[in-house]
Amino acid sequence: QIYFRRAIQKDPDNSQFYNNLGLVFQGMKQYDSARANMQKAMRLDPENILVWSNLAGVFRQLKQYDSAAHYFRKQILRKGGDLNAQAFQDIGNFFTDMKQYDSAIAYYKKVILINPDYSPAYFRAGNAFLGLEANDSAVVYLRKAIEITPNLPGASLNLGLAYHALQRYDSAILYLQKAILNDPSKAKTYYQLACSYALNNQPESAVQYLKQAY
Repeated sequence: QIYFRRAIQKDPDNSQFYNNLGLVFQGMKQYDSARANMQKAMRLDPENILVWSNLAGVFRQLKQYDSAAHYFRKQILRKGGDLNAQAFQDIGNFFTDMKQYDSAIAYYKKVILINPDYSPAYFRAGNAFLGLEANDSAVVYLRKAIEITPNLPGASLNLGLAYHALQRYDSAILYLQKAILNDPSKAKTYYQLACSYALNNQPESAVQYLKQAY
């Protein structure tokens, strides 16, 4: 923070210094200060797509979704501008926050087209399908995420939830057990595993994991 303030004193028209100072404030969760510095950077360099992206992220964290959407759309509509995978993922995450899962999935699919081995995009798309209760599609994307990154945090749990919703309890049990191996601290996973055992007519195992949930 001190470094960038000194740099701004020496070169007050350098938009990158303001943008970087904004990122420092964002990392400190001082979002109003982050926004103010990024807006200053944008005034100095109105066509800097990186600043638009950073501003969109700050507005998202401030839960000012209309403003976030404005800067995300600027990235999309910029003539001749090439969006990278991270920009598409950021936009997908924004739509996920808004519970606009169809739109989120469309952008996660763009990420996958650019980088087909990027497991978080499959994971996030799978979660969005879960939000739509499109559980068959959720299974496809979550399985792919695990295929690429076997211990991806949250993937086994959510895949287990998708299988449970499909009443495929053997598969649900398999992935919920894996989720517990990956992270044994989540009571929710034990509870969900108990439910899957109960509906799979395995009451003794259901009771065992229900006890561990509490």
